[in-house]
Amino acid sequence: MNGISVIICCYNSEQRIKPTLEHLNLQQTNFPWELIIVDNNCTDATVQTVKNCTKQMHQLAGRTSIVNESEPGLNYARLRGVKASKYDLVLFCDDDNWLNKSYLQRGFNFLKNNPDFGVVGGSGIEKCEIAAPQWFDKYKSLYAIGCRNDGEVSNVYGAGMLLRKELLSGIDFSMSDRKGDSLASGGDSEICYNVINKGFKIRQLCDNTFYHFIPKERLKNAYIYKMFYAVGKTRKELYKISPKHYKLFNPSYRLRKDLKNLFRAVMKLDWISVKCNFYSLKAYWLN
Repeated sequence: MNGISVIICCYNSEQRIKPTLEHLNLQQTNFPWELIIVDNNCTDATVQTVKNCTKQMHQLAGRTSIVNESEPGLNYARLRGVKASKYDLVLFCDDDNWLNKSYLQRGFNFLKNNPDFGVVGGSGIEKCEIAAPQWFDKYKSLYAIGCRNDGEVSNVYGAGMLLRKELLSGIDFSMSDRKGDSLASGGDSEICYNVINKGFKIRQLCDNTFYHFIPKERLKNAYIYKMFYAVGKTRKELYKISPKHYKLFNPSYRLRKDLKNLFRAVMKLDWISVKCNFYSLKAYWLN
């Protein structure tokens, strides 16, 4: 392995990109790496902000490049960044992820020492702009927060995902993933699905952490309802890709599971969860 290409896909990231860059500037590594910023139709001052910040940062000043992707959607932006990359490992870092200073090194070491693994992910820790609402802990995994399993897994968050670039060769995304203000996703799962199909394993390192900054707008009830609608839509789309791999997303199971969750929420008078489950059901069955 000859290094890591860190790819940050930006859509109007002006207000949140600076601390992300500051944390990248603190990385401690013994291998070469680069930073690629993908401008995915930004209409604010994202590009100028990146230029202003990186020219003052000793690590980023000489290793940052900015490329454009006019096709909206996270998957298109990621592939554009991959195309521009020069190293054989790529790391997808969201514009609001603050990686710990050894994040790159630990991921690099793991893949170097474990050739049968194709992807390694980390664990997100919330950094909320305001006090988190009561429902946050219950649903924080939707924000790429927490660790699913400290070991081999079938999927990791796209936030902080490090993988062998060769495994993206020939990938044909069925979904555009997050597009504009839409929260519908699934690109992370599609990548992991393709990695497994190519005979590689996936690992999550729970103690390799990053902060995920969550602005106050994303801590409102309306936002979690929107996220659950996106979850329902994504489940249906992933099931169409591979019914065998995504068997927990099949219609009969989802109907029983979601109705059961809805009933439990009603019995507990948990009206936030009632609405969340309602929006998930609505998205699954109406798309």
